[in-house]
Amino acid sequence: MSRFFRFSFLLVFAMAACLRAGAADRPGPPEQASADPQKPQLLPLGDDRYGLGELEIDLAERWIRVPAEVNMDRGLLEVLVCAPWGKLHEALFVCDIRPYQLQVALLLMGLEMGNDTLLLKGSPPEHFTGDSLRILFESAEGTTPVSELIRNVHAKRAMRGNAWRFSGSYFDADGRFAAEETGSLAATYYDPSAILQNPRENVFDDTFYIVDSTRVPIRGTAGVLVFDCQGKGD
Repeated sequence: MSRFFRFSFLLVFAMAACLRAGAADRPGPPEQASADPQKPQLLPLGDDRYGLGELEIDLAERWIRVPAEVNMDRGLLEVLVCAPWGKLHEALFVCDIRPYQLQVALLLMGLEMGNDTLLLKGSPPEHFTGDSLRILFESAEGTTPVSELIRNVHAKRAMRGNAWRFSGSYFDADGRFAAEETGSLAATYYDPSAILQNPRENVFDDTFYIVDSTRVPIRGTAGVLVFDCQGKGD
């Protein structure tokens, strides 16, 4: 069996795990809600690269590339990345993708998903589980770790490190995939529905992070978010 067919076979089971029931009913634009989540298009692009919706997955280089847009160039942050129906008033980036696709791509990349999505508020970050990765933003202005675009208000410096924890999202009591409901892909302030969490000690304080308006490109700047799965983040 070719690598592509093995990859497709695994994709079917990963999709089933991420979707179950009700995913198509989550809030969002009508054209998004009408999309059929049961028919993902996995396209071989050559050299161990695959396309899944708007995502580009490179198994050899171990990265996932997602088109993104700067959503805020000033203000208080609670969300790093969200979908168009997410918390746009406090999200640095917006990606027009289905959240389950990112979770599936991370699983197919071989990352270990955490089991801490329902931790009690105040749990120390060392209790968080799941592999970590780096996230970078590429635009015409260059490539920058996303942490360098975020300022820690209390410490008066950039966010420490560039690690993001793959906690994975979860299913609510009605069997809906939580990230599809909220649109949260990655959070700076603890959000159990988000696929990626901030593992730093201030994750439970929503006053810590603002957009660094001296570093971030202007709102509306188009680019690509690179989810770098080569290491454990830094």
